[in-house]
Amino acid sequence: MKSGHVIGLDIGGTQMKLAVFDSASWKIVSEDILATEAERGFADVQSRAFALITKHRTADDVPVGVCVPGPIKQPEGVLLRA
Repeated sequence: MKSGHVIGLDIGGTQMKLAVFDSASWKIVSEDILATEAERGFADVQSRAFALITKHRTADDVPVGVCVPGPIKQPEGVLLRA
């Protein structure tokens, strides 16, 4: 794998947790936590997740991995089961 960063984002029911890892050592370079505020709807959560990723991106980033608590029905953004 080329040198750079990998971003992982865990979208939970109450918090979004993001970590940026060095792709060579897998050590955490930076971390951030943001309230999910799921009651504001899917579009808002998605927008806030993209903003969180954008805040931590650098020119040498490689893939972003996103974890959600269960399958989501699109386009409604409804969690089918957790």
